[in-house]
Amino acid sequence: MKLVDNIAIFLLSVWLIVWGALSVFVIPIHNIETYFAALSIVAGVMLFFRLNDPKPNVNVGMLLLCLWLILWGVLPVFNIDFPGSEFALTFLAVTAALFFLPTIVVGERNFYTVGLFFLAIWLLASQLFPLLGFQVQSNNVILALLATMSAFLLLLGM
Repeated sequence: MKLVDNIAIFLLSVWLIVWGALSVFVIPIHNIETYFAALSIVAGVMLFFRLNDPKPNVNVGMLLLCLWLILWGVLPVFNIDFPGSEFALTFLAVTAALFFLPTIVVGERNFYTVGLFFLAIWLLASQLFPLLGFQVQSNNVILALLATMSAFLLLLGM
């Protein structure tokens, strides 16, 4: 089971780092969006198989994160769009973030829980900034730094 945990967190971390890189740099790889969506789906599925955290709020947050990652990857790859799809994605991400936020306050503080906290901040910022029309020239850089910081903390906490 530890191997599944490590692979799942590793894939999530890679996804976050790639997300950060793609939001700041133009990477000239043909069909990179398709590869990125596939990575999102695989990371979501692998995270689903590691739902075993002793904290129920982390399990619920991870389940919502799994659903968000899978939908985030599936919708564009299969060109699926339904009324409210963007709202559904935002709702899943923000709700997952709300379940992750208490991990920094309650219980032990280690790289993993701090990584979850930064993941929650990134989820909230990446979903709510556009929704609220909050535009700053450095938005992408800030979001990329949050995603990368979360990824490295989660990797350190494996």
